[in-house]
Amino acid sequence: NISNQLTINTFSVDKTSPTLSSTSPADNQTSISRGTSISAVFSESMDNSYITTNTSNTSCSGTIQLSSDNFSTCIQMSSTLSSSNSNKTFSLTPSSILTALTTFKIKVLNSIKDSAGNTIDSIYSTPNGFTTSTGPILTQVTAVTTPTNDITLFLPVNQDQLSMVVHVLQSPHLRPLTTIQ
Repeated sequence: NISNQLTINTFSVDKTSPTLSSTSPADNQTSISRGTSISAVFSESMDNSYITTNTSNTSCSGTIQLSSDNFSTCIQMSSTLSSSNSNKTFSLTPSSILTALTTFKIKVLNSIKDSAGNTIDSIYSTPNGFTTSTGPILTQVTAVTTPTNDITLFLPVNQDQLSMVVHVLQSPHLRPLTTIQ
């Protein structure tokens, strides 16, 4: 049987380089909590195997770096990066609180690749950086609701505390409600 049909499949090749859309904290921001996380947002889905950070010392290794001395040394991160937003947003957390009233810069290297294998065009470094505050170290806010009367408290959790007991006045007596660890 000879067929008179010819089937042609088409495809396209992604050759567009991804771009860095934003960093957080943003450049020139001030009074940033010393317990802040750092994030980088890209224009398209990235290959997370090319997104790395330094978790072992203060050398400037990894493709996303944080430094207070123009990258002579870098801030050690607590763990590997977490991704969200379909691998467009990557977040990392310093292994210890940041120094008060200090300017930090974020650097993103051009060896980062998108899911098609394209690298970003150039190394990016925040020109001025962000500056930390002198205030308390707030790393998260915990909402606690009592089961009997729906009172909700929003409590800042200090990174240096190992546990905290929350007390809620439900009658004339103060009684422990929840321990958060």
